[in-house]
Amino acid sequence: MSSAPMPKRDQRAAGMPNGPADSNELVAFQMLEKNLGRDSALEILRSFMFFAGQSISELRRAVRSANTKQARTLVHELSNSCHVIGAANVLRSCRVLEEELANPDWKKVETATDALSAEANAVAKCITKLLS
Repeated sequence: MSSAPMPKRDQRAAGMPNGPADSNELVAFQMLEKNLGRDSALEILRSFMFFAGQSISELRRAVRSANTKQARTLVHELSNSCHVIGAANVLRSCRVLEEELANPDWKKVETATDALSAEANAVAKCITKLLS
Protein backbone atom coordinates (compact mmCIF):
# COMPACT_ATOMS: atom_id res chain seq x y z
CA MET A 1 0.00 0.00 0.00
CA SER A 2 1.52 3.35 -1.02
CA SER A 3 0.96 6.46 0.99
CA ALA A 4 -0.16 9.74 -0.51
CA PRO A 5 2.40 12.55 -0.64
CA MET A 6 2.38 14.90 2.32
CA PRO A 7 0.53 18.17 1.53
CA LYS A 8 2.81 21.21 1.17
CA ARG A 9 1.42 22.91 4.29
CA ASP A 10 2.22 19.78 6.32
CA GLN A 11 5.69 19.58 4.78
CA ARG A 12 6.36 23.16 5.86
CA ALA A 13 5.01 22.52 9.35
CA ALA A 14 7.31 19.50 9.55
CA GLY A 15 10.26 21.63 8.47
CA MET A 16 10.52 19.94 5.08
CA PRO A 17 11.30 21.73 1.83
CA ASN A 18 8.34 22.83 -0.28
CA GLY A 19 9.48 20.62 -3.14
CA PRO A 20 12.40 20.27 -5.49
CA ALA A 21 13.84 23.42 -6.95
CA ASP A 22 14.21 23.51 -10.69
CA SER A 23 14.66 26.21 -13.29
CA ASN A 24 11.07 27.28 -12.60
CA GLU A 25 12.17 28.12 -9.04
CA LEU A 26 14.23 30.98 -10.40
CA VAL A 27 11.35 32.71 -12.15
CA ALA A 28 13.19 36.00 -12.54
CA PHE A 29 16.32 34.45 -14.08
CA GLN A 30 14.93 34.49 -17.61
CA MET A 31 14.04 38.16 -17.22
CA LEU A 32 17.49 38.97 -15.82
CA GLU A 33 19.11 37.08 -18.67
CA LYS A 34 16.97 38.88 -21.26
CA ASN A 35 17.59 42.34 -19.81
CA LEU A 36 21.22 42.02 -18.68
CA GLY A 37 22.65 39.21 -20.78
CA ARG A 38 23.55 35.69 -19.73
CA ASP A 39 26.94 36.53 -18.18
CA SER A 40 25.52 39.27 -15.95
CA ALA A 41 22.52 37.16 -14.97
CA LEU A 42 24.80 34.26 -14.03
CA GLU A 43 27.00 36.61 -11.99
CA ILE A 44 23.91 37.69 -10.05
CA LEU A 45 23.16 34.03 -9.32
CA ARG A 46 26.75 33.46 -8.15
CA SER A 47 26.45 36.47 -5.87
CA PHE A 48 23.15 35.19 -4.50
CA MET A 49 24.70 31.80 -3.69
CA PHE A 50 27.57 33.44 -1.81
CA PHE A 51 25.31 35.92 0.02
CA ALA A 52 22.71 33.29 0.92
CA GLY A 53 25.36 30.93 2.28
CA GLN A 54 26.86 33.64 4.46
CA SER A 55 23.43 34.88 5.58
CA ILE A 56 22.27 31.42 6.62
CA SER A 57 25.47 30.81 8.59
CA GLU A 58 25.03 34.14 10.39
CA LEU A 59 21.34 33.39 10.87
CA ARG A 60 22.13 30.07 12.55
CA ARG A 61 24.51 31.89 14.94
CA ALA A 62 21.83 34.50 15.71
CA VAL A 63 19.25 31.79 16.38
CA ARG A 64 21.65 29.83 18.63
CA SER A 65 22.22 32.99 20.67
CA ALA A 66 18.50 33.92 20.62
CA ASN A 67 19.31 37.25 18.96
CA THR A 68 15.88 38.09 17.53
CA LYS A 69 16.88 41.47 16.12
CA GLN A 70 19.85 40.14 14.16
CA ALA A 71 17.89 37.10 12.95
CA ARG A 72 15.05 39.32 11.70
CA THR A 73 17.51 41.58 9.88
CA LEU A 74 19.24 38.64 8.20
CA VAL A 75 15.97 37.01 7.12
CA HIS A 76 14.72 40.32 5.74
CA GLU A 77 17.92 40.83 3.72
CA LEU A 78 17.79 37.27 2.39
CA SER A 79 14.15 37.75 1.49
CA ASN A 80 15.04 40.82 -0.57
CA SER A 81 17.71 38.84 -2.42
CA CYS A 82 15.18 36.12 -3.19
CA HIS A 83 13.00 38.71 -4.91
CA VAL A 84 15.87 39.62 -7.24
CA ILE A 85 16.30 36.10 -8.60
CA GLY A 86 12.74 34.91 -8.04
CA ALA A 87 13.58 32.16 -5.54
CA ALA A 88 9.95 31.62 -4.55
CA ASN A 89 10.40 28.63 -2.22
CA VAL A 90 13.20 30.32 -0.29
CA LEU A 91 11.10 33.46 -0.07
CA ARG A 92 8.18 31.47 1.37
CA SER A 93 10.53 29.92 3.93
CA CYS A 94 11.81 33.40 4.83
CA ARG A 95 8.24 34.53 5.46
CA VAL A 96 7.55 31.52 7.71
CA LEU A 97 10.71 32.28 9.68
CA GLU A 98 9.81 35.97 9.94
CA GLU A 99 6.44 34.93 11.40
CA GLU A 100 8.16 32.64 13.92
CA LEU A 101 10.53 35.43 14.93
CA ALA A 102 7.63 37.79 15.67
CA ASN A 103 7.01 35.89 18.94
CA PRO A 104 9.87 33.42 19.10
CA ASP A 105 9.49 29.88 20.32
CA TRP A 106 13.15 29.02 19.67
CA LYS A 107 12.47 25.37 18.87
CA LYS A 108 10.05 26.45 16.12
CA VAL A 109 12.50 29.11 14.98
CA GLU A 110 15.21 26.45 14.67
CA THR A 111 12.85 24.23 12.66
CA ALA A 112 11.96 27.13 10.36
CA THR A 113 15.65 27.97 9.99
CA ASP A 114 16.38 24.38 8.98
CA ALA A 115 13.57 24.50 6.41
CA LEU A 116 14.94 27.78 5.01
CA SER A 117 18.41 26.28 4.78
CA ALA A 118 17.03 23.23 2.92
CA GLU A 119 15.23 25.46 0.41
CA ALA A 120 18.34 27.58 -0.11
CA ASN A 121 20.39 24.41 -0.69
CA ALA A 122 17.88 23.22 -3.29
CA VAL A 123 18.15 26.57 -5.10
CA ALA A 124 21.94 26.40 -4.89
CA LYS A 125 21.82 23.03 -6.68
CA CYS A 126 19.61 24.55 -9.36
CA ILE A 127 22.00 27.50 -9.75
CA THR A 128 24.97 25.15 -9.91
CA LYS A 129 23.30 23.36 -12.83
CA LEU A 130 22.77 26.67 -14.62
CA LEU A 131 26.40 27.63 -14.04
CA SER A 132 27.80 24.39 -15.44
